[in-house]
Amino acid sequence: MNDIKHGQPELDIRGGVSRPSTFVDRSDFPELASRERVLSVLRARDAETREQELKRLEEADLAIIRAIAQEGAAANAEPTVRYNAISALVQRSAAENLNLLTDLAEFGEDFYVRGHAVLALGAAGLNMALPLIAPHLLAEERFEQLAAQRAIGLVASYNSL
Repeated sequence: MNDIKHGQPELDIRGGVSRPSTFVDRSDFPELASRERVLSVLRARDAETREQELKRLEEADLAIIRAIAQEGAAANAEPTVRYNAISALVQRSAAENLNLLTDLAEFGEDFYVRGHAVLALGAAGLNMALPLIAPHLLAEERFEQLAAQRAIGLVASYNSL
């Protein structure tokens, strides 16, 4: 035991402790290019620019957005990108998108995810979302409560037009 700090023997790695890097031809992975394109849109800091770019995305990109919206801390996802993906799902109110928002609002791993999903449901303007939003008014975390209040206001304003 040479390493007193960790109390573990050094690992014997065949070929040495380093290896040469291997470059991969990215053209073999078109899905990666699609994901990077979607990520660049979701990372846009200006909300108006992001909204315009999201409208230009193809239907196939929605599956990528849904995947990003589900990626939590274990996937080392950027929280802002995830929240932007959650809010982007409401732009095209496909059943898969609304179902995912419902799941995230109900079962999201933290109050930020639940709150952003509740806001997105409110932005959809659907009366049928109100029973899903209302329980969040009594949530423990203030962010989630405020998100529910804002979501109810969004539904009300959408229906008063």
